[in-house]
Formats: sequence, structure tokens, C-alpha cells
Amino acid sequence: MLYWARTNLKHSLHDTWWMSETGMICIANFASMDIKPGSMGKPVPGIEAAILDENGEKLPFLTMGELALKVPWPTMMRSIWQDEGRYMEYFRFKGWFLTGDMALIDEEGYFYHQGRTDDLIKVG
Repeated sequence: MLYWARTNLKHSLHDTWWMSETGMICIANFASMDIKPGSMGKPVPGIEAAILDENGEKLPFLTMGELALKVPWPTMMRSIWQDEGRYMEYFRFKGWFLTGDMALIDEEGYFYHQGRTDDLIKVG
């Protein structure tokens, strides 16, 4: 799709990432930056994002883990109606909102979506 748009529309698509629970676009490809195909872009002002492991530790570049947002951010939700347990699960690592999205970050700070944590099967 990205290559088709560049070829046929003579414009690049500006991909973004957000979810209903975040209340806003949190990661985006801005008009002022180069677009890397497949990238969601970089965090918007007011957002700090990271890739965390299963213990809540930041992962190095190009290592897949769970996309997390540092709390607070400008449009942070305060609850989930009638589901406090689900709300607390998003914040199980102090200071971070866990999105449930698997992603990685490159050396330039671009984020790449890889799938959902609930789509993975752990084989031990």
C-alpha cells in the first residue's frame, strides 16, 4: 500500500498509532520527517513511548516487546466503566501503560507494529 501510494498518488502515507484508550494519536509520521515504510513513526509531543519486556524493563533497539506509554500523557484515561480490574491491568508496571501491542523501535526512534500480545502463543 505504501509503495502503491507513492507510485500512483505521488505522496507518501503518514501512518499513525493510537487506540481508544489513549484518547489521541500517540505515534505518528510527521510531515517534517522522513517516512520509513512500515513504521508508525515517532511519539508525538507529550508522549514518551518505549518497548518493554515481560518484566517491565526497557528493551534495546530492534528487539520485539510490548509497546508502552509513560504515564501520564495529555489525554490519559482515568478508568474503564465498571471494569477496574481491566483498567489496572493496563498499568501493571508502575509508571507505564501497556498497550497490548507488540512492537520494536529502531536506532532513530521509529516504532514498528508487529502484532498483538493476545495473538501470541508462548511455547516453553
